[in-house]
Amino acid sequence: MYRPLWSATVMAELERNLARRGLDDKRIRHRLDQLDLYPTEVLNALRAQASRYRREPRTVPALLGVLGGPASGCARFALACRQAF
Repeated sequence: MYRPLWSATVMAELERNLARRGLDDKRIRHRLDQLDLYPTEVLNALRAQASRYRREPRTVPALLGVLGGPASGCARFALACRQAF
């Protein structure tokens, strides 16, 4: 099973960002579990998301650029996803 390299703090960062967007602990834990347990599926979901956009970001690298930007607060998550590609 392929497991991308995650930084020691990426999961804590993701949890903070999800909480900031109003997700409760149960929903946050579920998303963190999915990301940790099924990285390939998460990356496939990013591919599907980008492919459905009519405007930019229309590719996964472009989507990760948005996610890694200062407005999203997911820079380390985006970096880990880039490393998985």
